[in-house]
Amino acid sequence: MSLTSELASPRSPLAAWCGRTFTGTASVVEQIATAVRDVRPVRPVGEVPARWWAEVGGAFGQRLADPVQPAPPYYALLGLIQAKWASPAWAHDQAARYPSHRDLTAEYRARALHIRSAAGSWLDLGGPGERHLPGNPAAEVVWADFLERGRTYLARHAPTGTLGTLTELKHEFLQLKRSFC
Repeated sequence: MSLTSELASPRSPLAAWCGRTFTGTASVVEQIATAVRDVRPVRPVGEVPARWWAEVGGAFGQRLADPVQPAPPYYALLGLIQAKWASPAWAHDQAARYPSHRDLTAEYRARALHIRSAAGSWLDLGGPGERHLPGNPAAEVVWADFLERGRTYLARHAPTGTLGTLTELKHEFLQLKRSFC
């Protein structure tokens, strides 16, 4: 079942949870619908590579996930290690800076990229030993700034349990529209 169908279903546990957790969401949705009522859908011109749809969907999914639990972008950080743009130690440090991981013990913070929250506890997905791969200090500075700006934006404009204000959501919508036109 798609997310849209799940949220539209009157008996959906997910829809009920969202209704309880994101109080005021119906009002925001109504305001957004009113604000964009006369806006035509934006469609890419010409053929679009299939992977772009997945990438946009992934970014949108992450934007929806952040207000539920602002956790590290695990796969992005692992990708930076794999690309040799970041060292594992740097990636663990960045993961530990996310709200979901800030209160972990020092031992878990040092391995934060492998730690996932579970119902009432934490899962450690790390292996027996981690290879010590070198990173690229210049790339780490750039990525650290990028990640910090994302964390700052979410803390300021979309704290846990809040999608954002109408003004901010309308701004994001307009930015997305401009990028496709």
